[in-house]
Amino acid sequence: MYANIKPLIKLKKELNLLDYIVPEKLKVKPGQLVEIPFRNKNIHGVVFDTKNTTDQPKNILKPVSKIVSKSPLFSQNQIDFFNFFVEHNFSSLNFLNNITPLPLKRKVQTKEEKINVQKIDWKLKNIPDSILKNKKFIFKHTYFSEKISLIKKTIDNNKKQLDGYTKDINDLGNIGKKFASFGWYVQDVDGKDLEKIYEAIEKAKKVKDKPSVIVLDTIKGQGLKFVEDTMANHHMRFSDVDLKAADKCILELENSLKDYQDSY
Repeated sequence: MYANIKPLIKLKKELNLLDYIVPEKLKVKPGQLVEIPFRNKNIHGVVFDTKNTTDQPKNILKPVSKIVSKSPLFSQNQIDFFNFFVEHNFSSLNFLNNITPLPLKRKVQTKEEKINVQKIDWKLKNIPDSILKNKKFIFKHTYFSEKISLIKKTIDNNKKQLDGYTKDINDLGNIGKKFASFGWYVQDVDGKDLEKIYEAIEKAKKVKDKPSVIVLDTIKGQGLKFVEDTMANHHMRFSDVDLKAADKCILELENSLKDYQDSY
């Protein structure tokens, strides 16, 4: 058997996942934290998948050294979301290097003045204690797992990309439903309604058991009618007439915003 593993070390996005041989004595499953050989040392890695075959030459593959956490640190839904995020953002999995809880070690002196290594509670890597003790900190952590609970994200859904409408080129489908399927708390909001946006943010703050996303329904260039009506408005060159029209629209928007602020 083989395991598809993300080594917890900075790698190029082309090397997001590496194959390792799973020894018969180890019962490896997705989401577990394992120890793996990497170059001339042993490091930690997160198991993303197990399989019976591999595309890599078997003579270069190394075996998993040991299982560090028998209980998975990440659920299958979280792993699916990580894969979805990487695929649609052309990104790497290197963010796992900072959010994966690792066992810390400390040195203690015995009566015989010998140095032993003792495992202590799990803790987020590279995060100061002063932040971890803050109740409003983005992560709530338990002994064997870390829950991402207070992530707040907004998405500007203007339905366009550089060369046209997304529905005609790379249809994103229902963004809110996609996030909801991964366990996110989703709110669809009119992107030009400041009061609705404010209310959505306040609602998101009250959600403590899952990450939240606010999908803003917007129009690219909204407020400038001639920009809204232009198909290729990702980048525009303004004529003198366009500049005057834009200045007029911006002044109207600033006045309406001032009236809104004064109402509060």
